[in-house]
Amino acid sequence: MERHEWLTQELASLAWYAHYLREGLSDEKLPQSGKVPCAAAAKYLVEWEDLVPDTDPMFGYVDDLFVVYMGLDDLVKKGGRVGKAYGDKQLPSGGTLAQRVHEAKTQFKS
Repeated sequence: MERHEWLTQELASLAWYAHYLREGLSDEKLPQSGKVPCAAAAKYLVEWEDLVPDTDPMFGYVDDLFVVYMGLDDLVKKGGRVGKAYGDKQLPSGGTLAQRVHEAKTQFKS
């Protein structure tokens, strides 16, 4: 799959990723070290001042997606047993959250 196709597919899943960030923030079992990156990523997602403004129809949400992936990566890593549960979450588009985060690392490599 080419990068632009992958980005299109992932941007369509951005709402699901935001849901998982919110779920992490409200999870009482998740340690504070797992909640801080979730909060930062969620704030960046809803903040109107971005690196690339969300009004740009072509690239407006790509930076948001990148930051959300960073928050989800920390959620899966630092969440301990709870993080493993988040990593195993099935996405509607197929695959698990941990697989998508790993995929994103290869796509955003450079």
